[in-house]
This record gives sequence, C-alpha cells and structure tokens, in this order.
Amino acid sequence: LKLNEKLEQANKKIVEANQAKSDFLSKMSHEIRTPMNGVIGMTHLMLQTDLDQTQKNYLNTIHISSQNLLGIINDILDFSKIESGKLILEETTLQLSTVIRNTLSCVKFQAKEKNIHFQINLDQSLPGYFIGDPLRISQILTNLFSNAIKFSHSDSTVSLSVTLQDKNNKGVLIKFSVE
Repeated sequence: LKLNEKLEQANKKIVEANQAKSDFLSKMSHEIRTPMNGVIGMTHLMLQTDLDQTQKNYLNTIHISSQNLLGIINDILDFSKIESGKLILEETTLQLSTVIRNTLSCVKFQAKEKNIHFQINLDQSLPGYFIGDPLRISQILTNLFSNAIKFSHSDSTVSLSVTLQDKNNKGVLIKFSVE
C-alpha cells in the first residue's frame, strides 16, 4: 500500500508541476506580447515617415526581428494551449501563395544577409484557395525558412516545394518540403 500511495503522490506532484509550468508559460507570453506589439506598431508607423535608406534598413530589421520574436512568443503560448487542450485552429479561406509570399517577406532580411535566394515550386494541381489556419501555416513556414537560412551556406538557394498528396470530399493533403 505504501508504494501505491507514494506513486499516487508523485503522480499528483507531476500533474501540479506540469500545470504550473503551463500557467507560467501562458502568463509570461501574454505579458511579453503587449510590449512586442507596441514595438511592431511603432516601427510600422516609423517606416511610413521620411527616412534615409540606412534608417529604413535598420527599422526594417527591427520590425522583422520583433515580428519573429512575437512569433516565438506565440509559439510558447500555443505550446501551453496544446498542453491544456485549448488550441483552436482557425478555419478561414486562404490563398496559399499569399501566405507563402507574406511569410517570405518576414525572413527576406535574414536571407539577404547571407545572399540566399528562394525558389518556390507550387504543384499546379493545388486548388487556388483552401480552408485553413493561415497563422499556423505561416508559423510553420517561418520556422522551416529560418532553419534553412541558418543552416545554408552563403550564396545558395532555399527551395520550397508544395505538392498535392491526396484529394477527396473531406479535403486535401498537401506536403511542404524545404531544401
């Protein structure tokens, strides 16, 4: 009996610790997002003013970096939501090429520093529009692109291939490959 009691107590402590970790991650990511949104908003406004090219480049880097940092913060919040079973995927009409183009604009300065070019190959049999979560797709692509840039040599090309794997009356299965 003592062993069962000890196991139950240990299990209870594990569950409590896991909940405390999830609560902490959730609270911290919310607290950090507020000032990050301020940085993003202010750099966006400053980019609308008269600046010389050097200032624009610096502000663009700040803007993109702050958006990337906000993405990491959102990932932390998503992780705690996944653990607590509260993550809800958005279901909205999206155009995949637009999501890809917007995602590339977030990593273009990172790529430019290493003179890395992008090659995008979209399967011609892909539908023009999808129902899905553009934010989650963008988060995944940003992660893939950032890692590809980080681990690629200067003066190289990062390729994204998007292919249709399956199509039925329930939806489509598409494959993203980054090389």
